[in-house]
Amino acid sequence: WDRENDSSDYGFESSIVPDFLWSSDRGYVAVTAGAARSRAVSLYRVTGTSLQEIPVPQLTSSQAAAIDAIDAAASGTDAVRWQPDGTLLLRFWADGEVHDENEKQKTAQVWADLEIRGTSAAIVGTSTEEPSTAPE
Repeated sequence: WDRENDSSDYGFESSIVPDFLWSSDRGYVAVTAGAARSRAVSLYRVTGTSLQEIPVPQLTSSQAAAIDAIDAAASGTDAVRWQPDGTLLLRFWADGEVHDENEKQKTAQVWADLEIRGTSAAIVGTSTEEPSTAPE
């Protein structure tokens, strides 16, 4: 791990270039990678020149209610940014083709604040973006 050059030997099996999102104290890094509609988040604690993986928690059924309400499973997670309070903002989204009564496709997203302490992480708050209608 090379902090000065913001690079890593962290490997991917394809040509996907990951996004590295550092916490303000540089003690943690979130790595977001994948295609636009299949991104995944990995979270690491930085210890010297190595990385220790921290499991990213999944939404509970009550936290995923907004996505469940349109009968679509959450199919992706994306790291958005570190908040000023040190939490990591995640976005969980569904990409199923869901249509309303007017046959307009809708999507749902849940935003979650992830608190990281040591080698554990917990979702400490969620908010919902109303399902939106895709442009015609």
